[in-house]
Amino acid sequence: MKRWKRDVIYSIVLIVFCAVMWVTANGFEQKLVKIELAKPTAYAHLWIGLLGILAVIQLIRALVKRPDEEMPRIFTPLMMITIGILVFYVVTIRQLGFFLNTFLLLAVLLISYSAAMGKITWKEKKKVAVQILFYLAVGLIITIVVQYIFTELLGANLPDGVLFQ
Repeated sequence: MKRWKRDVIYSIVLIVFCAVMWVTANGFEQKLVKIELAKPTAYAHLWIGLLGILAVIQLIRALVKRPDEEMPRIFTPLMMITIGILVFYVVTIRQLGFFLNTFLLLAVLLISYSAAMGKITWKEKKKVAVQILFYLAVGLIITIVVQYIFTELLGANLPDGVLFQ
């Protein structure tokens, strides 16, 4: 696909995404803060607006310059795994809870990307098991650290999930 066509498609998708998110951000509720600029809606609108402006700039640049270079495919199996696990994460966070869901997300992504980079040797079963256990341990440690930071240091309430109630 030509670069300018890809940039036009991405820009339009981003602009539509920003429009939907702008409307969605209006529904953020915050009753503690009275100053408009300190409310979550203001920050969401700031970042969404910035992304929208950048998408419009990219669209204009793509239509004016029309770069002809051929771009490599972007929808690879690894990307589809990433999108799939992220959608799974968002959809199931309330049911599975933060801890289990984040651990599953990290485990799948770490193993998938490591396999794609050739860091997992599939020929030796014992070595594969050790490598996968290592990535599971890394995912578990990261999940524990992130949960500790959010719950203990920042005082955030993370979803427990219906499995742990």
